[in-house]
Amino acid sequence: MSTALIVFFGTWWFTHFEPLQDFLSRFHRPGKWTNKILDIVSCWVCLSFWTGLIATLSFPAACAISFSAWVVYKITR
Repeated sequence: MSTALIVFFGTWWFTHFEPLQDFLSRFHRPGKWTNKILDIVSCWVCLSFWTGLIATLSFPAACAISFSAWVVYKITR
């Protein structure tokens, strides 16, 4: 459970911290593979899923983390 919370809040910070996002946007090149990576690290739901899958090695846990990120995103937007 604590791993899920760390992933949840860590990915929120990573995707909403503007200096980090500005730094990553410098690598944006049209038509390059970096666009796919930037899309993943800019999306809170996507990043929480992949980070949750890597951290917990459990597909259901990664889906739960990603779903909770999606719910919070929909509530706050």
